[in-house]
Amino acid sequence: QTYDEEKQKLRQQAMNTLGECKTKVGASDEDIQAIVNKQLPTTKAGLCMLECGFSTVGIMTNGKLDSANTLKILAPALSKNEDKSKKVTEALNNCEKEVGNGGADGCETAKLIAECFKKESMKSA
Repeated sequence: QTYDEEKQKLRQQAMNTLGECKTKVGASDEDIQAIVNKQLPTTKAGLCMLECGFSTVGIMTNGKLDSANTLKILAPALSKNEDKSKKVTEALNNCEKEVGNGGADGCETAKLIAECFKKESMKSA
């Protein structure tokens, strides 16, 4: 499998998880659509859906960004692309420092993590 195929598989899993989280937290189709459009949900429920997704897959552990675990999740794709692997590792380390203990609650922390990921991905684009 190529990097792009692995990435597609991960994206599909992420959307499935978010679908389950959407129901759990009472988020809307607009919240999901925002993520599909690579935007942040603007509602509290949308951010909580993000937090649920991050926690379910292990991007967040105990309400904080878990960069070591996130790298494990992304390993199938990153192992196919050394350049991306370096950039993602660096981005995760930066975000872990920047977000630290996060916001007022898990949903707020998820927002900070997502914003940081987005900012980091712009840097390496």
